[in-house]
Amino acid sequence: MVSVSVLMIERILPRSLIQAAAFFWGIACFLPVGVSYAAALLLIVALGLKATTRRPELSQRTTQVRQHAAFWPLCFFAIWTLVILIVQPNYAETPSNLFHGFRIILTITLVLLLLESELKSAVFGWIMGATLGLTVIYLNQWIALPRVPGFINLVEMKGNKSICIAILLAIFGACTAAHAMTDLRQHWMRFSVLALILIVPVLIWFLPSRTSLLILVISLLVGLIHQFWRRPTLLVGTMMALALVSWGVAQAPQVSQRFLQGFSEMNNTVKSGSQADQDLQHSSWGMRTLMYAHTLDMVKEKPILGWGIGSWNEQWRKRTPAQIHYANMPHNDFLWMGAQAGVVGMLALLAVMGSLFVSVIRMRSIQATCSMIASTGLLVATTFNSALRDAQIGMSVLFVVFALNAWALTHCRNHSST
Repeated sequence: MVSVSVLMIERILPRSLIQAAAFFWGIACFLPVGVSYAAALLLIVALGLKATTRRPELSQRTTQVRQHAAFWPLCFFAIWTLVILIVQPNYAETPSNLFHGFRIILTITLVLLLLESELKSAVFGWIMGATLGLTVIYLNQWIALPRVPGFINLVEMKGNKSICIAILLAIFGACTAAHAMTDLRQHWMRFSVLALILIVPVLIWFLPSRTSLLILVISLLVGLIHQFWRRPTLLVGTMMALALVSWGVAQAPQVSQRFLQGFSEMNNTVKSGSQADQDLQHSSWGMRTLMYAHTLDMVKEKPILGWGIGSWNEQWRKRTPAQIHYANMPHNDFLWMGAQAGVVGMLALLAVMGSLFVSVIRMRSIQATCSMIASTGLLVATTFNSALRDAQIGMSVLFVVFALNAWALTHCRNHSST
């Protein structure tokens, strides 16, 4: 038994600088955003060093990038961004928005350059990070840990990094649940459900996030459809179980009250618009409703070329009272791109997201199912939050989603050829 455990550990521990960097980034997803930037820099250095010594391997990596369904949408996204930068006016936020746009491209490209063993290290790092995160969260409930800077977002809901952690845990819980359902007859598989059992209370009480609860339910539903669509009996059974559990969770006062509050905020904002600006500062869904409405107006006014890269803040401030000028993003990345780069820019970003689904939808493996789950989670997060534009979320969620997708593709390609 000990020898088997040692063998398993040896297979998953990093054996190269690239594997170590990918593993580190996986863990860093649950740490402050600066750590993720450090991991990205380490991965760039590791890939650069490898490129100087192994030319054939570099060719394999670049071929891997070109063959991915996201390659051409990413190229078009970059070119169109530069076109808008040239032909449209520049703003105070143009440099930061341009940086975040190309950070998205760089993050995806770095993941697609990784080989299967390196992607395994990245995914294992994410699993270790999630395990460490859950341990810290529950340990804090037991003995009240000191507010250590690196773990502050794990022990209290504070800013977008805590939202990022909640999103990652929701995706992790959905993936482990789908993995458990592949064969519940194996006793060890049942332990995969334990992660879901631990994560649900976190999303309700410790790091409360309505978006993450939606991600957990919707992404798991998509994963079950992908996994069991040729086995209708199992599909219906698992969907009924999901519906029953979701209904039970929805009965918790903390869940039902927060969702009812959100709908009430939306309704009040629709009726009064920005007149209730004092309330909007503490109204999550109300603020989003106002953001979406004004950003959609921006898209309608300049649908072809948009207002220009970095234009959203200036246009938002022209349309709303001073009390809510602090917002710096519309909490919907598709509308963000639509306002700044027109409908074409919005569709380019949507095509990048769509490539995740197109690339694995016909595959039948647990890796492909986890990719579908994670991609659905990213799509929901991108729709209801700035999961790409905000580095606190984007440096982690985007990395994990594309790592799971690329792992599914390389696993299928390598094992089908053997």
